[in-house]
Parts: sequence; structure tokens; C-alpha cells
Amino acid sequence: MSYHNDLTVSHDAKAIPYRAGVLRKDGERNFGFVDLKANPEAMLEVAELKSDEALQHLVEAINAPETGLMTIGCSSGFVTEASGCRKTGYVEISFATDQMVEDAQNYFPLFYHFSRALSDAHFDAHVHFSWDLMPARFVESEVDGFTIAINVNTGFCETPQDAVNIWDVATQFLATFLNSVPPMDGEPLF
Repeated sequence: MSYHNDLTVSHDAKAIPYRAGVLRKDGERNFGFVDLKANPEAMLEVAELKSDEALQHLVEAINAPETGLMTIGCSSGFVTEASGCRKTGYVEISFATDQMVEDAQNYFPLFYHFSRALSDAHFDAHVHFSWDLMPARFVESEVDGFTIAINVNTGFCETPQDAVNIWDVATQFLATFLNSVPPMDGEPLF
């Protein structure tokens, strides 16, 4: 098995929507929350998606009308070190309804079934999926709940194109899986 898939639970909470313009610890600018579930045309304005077609496809798949999920944020980039180049990024998601985001337990089946899908498909790309469950306050809905960030890190490769190829396979697999999550009970968060 050349992939890894793990889950952690964080206690760092955030408010959603969050504001744009904040500098992250890594020096990159945070462009803020955009409700792409309700406003799919806004995807063209999301800076993080303009240079990564695979990430854009993943975000489109998650926010499709037939899913029970929505994106909270995303990003991707390259890391170059002496051992090579790798592509790294994340997509943060939540369920699209108040009833589903309120209970952290609702996220564990997503992780479990994704793990099973990787195993059943004999997924063999050298990539690390790291799921991070965290508390969140959905301000406009006045709902306390949870989101989950799915970090995707390719292994180190000889060339940036090799890393992109692995990234594309990994994000496509994740997109196919998350696009299959049906709508859930409850009221829309936004």
C-alpha cells in the first residue's frame, strides 16, 4: 500500500463565514469563505482555483446540487526540497445542513467509507490523505457544529509534473467519492 489515510480531531474552532484578506502563518493570503453551494458561478472568482484544474474539479464535485456537502475553503501548492517536489493542498468541507453539522459523529462514516473505497479500489498512488475534524460556528445560521479538512499530500517526486499527476489522480478519486454523498436531513446552513 503506497497511500496513507488518517483522521485527527482538532480543538481549534473557527467562525464561518470568515473574512478575507488575513495573512496565514505560511505568508499566503486568505481569500475568505464563499458559499459555492448556493452560488456556483462564484467559483470563477475563487483565487485558489484559478491555477489548479484538479482542485477546481474537486470543489465542483463537492458543491454539486445532488450532494449533501459544501466546501468551506481550499488551497494547493508545491513544496520543493532536496528530496524532490511534492504537491500539497486541502479542501475543507461540511455537511450542507444544520442537523448534520451539529454532531461530529456524522463525519466518521465519511472517513470510514473513503478508507474502504481506497482499499477496495487497490488505490496505489503515493499520497497521504489526512482528515482533520474541527469545531466551527456557522454564524449566519447560529449553529455550532463541525467541519473536516481533507489534506492531500503527494509523495516527493523527481519533477513537478510527476507530483501533479499524482495530485490529479488523488483529487479525482476524492471528488468521485464526495460527489456520491447524498443530501441529508435538516435546514440549509446558508
